[in-house]
Amino acid sequence: MSSRDLSTKPRADTKKNALNSWEEVLEAALALPEDDQWELLERLRIAMGCYDDGLSEEWKAEIQRRCEEIDQGKAKLMTLSEFKRAMKKLRSTARAKRS
Repeated sequence: MSSRDLSTKPRADTKKNALNSWEEVLEAALALPEDDQWELLERLRIAMGCYDDGLSEEWKAEIQRRCEEIDQGKAKLMTLSEFKRAMKKLRSTARAKRS
């Protein structure tokens, strides 16, 4: 998740681009790139008053800091398979030390 302004933005002329049914809205939403789908989900949760992540302000600041590091290319990211390999190696090292 990148740092994005999730505040409500003024709407464009909705009649010009209005969709006729919730099915059309869903179809359009599912056609969005994954990042945009997540942003849409967050905005809907906020609009419906369902947005309570239960996180302290300290954790929110930490999350924001980490997102900024990712956006700026400062964080080293890894794939799931790389993560699994690293965890397997750590477990093996920990077992060897206990023996």
